[in-house]
Amino acid sequence: MNFGLVRHVTDDVRQKTAFINEWNEALKLFFKGKEYGNDIESFVIGITCVSEKFEQFFKLKRPTYTESKIETHDGISIEIKKTFEYSLRLDYKTIINANDQRRMSLSASEIINSLDHFDSLPKKVKDFDRERFKSDLERFFKEQNLI
Repeated sequence: MNFGLVRHVTDDVRQKTAFINEWNEALKLFFKGKEYGNDIESFVIGITCVSEKFEQFFKLKRPTYTESKIETHDGISIEIKKTFEYSLRLDYKTIINANDQRRMSLSASEIINSLDHFDSLPKKVKDFDRERFKSDLERFFKEQNLI
């Protein structure tokens, strides 16, 4: 399973959310080699944390399943195959005012809660063990003492 977290933040919270990039690398390794079925090969969560004045520029991506398509960016073709992706928003004021441990715990909980988006998977996605995936993700955050 390919797993990715993509951070969308404004400069004033960039340093306070640097742990998201660290989690991204750790989660890539954690999920590498794990399989949950044939219908989802990649899972991507965009994490947005911006002040209210910038929210209009950072729209959340609704849950999307892509079975197969090729996108071209700057002349480079990329195949997107069996990918489920969406984004969530962290509360800016809470993130700005919380200590490091609270920020990370809150973010981990938001990621776990966001897995409700599995309900929006199309019916054609049948071969994916949602419960085992969710359990593994929860285990990752429990091992980090975040949930």
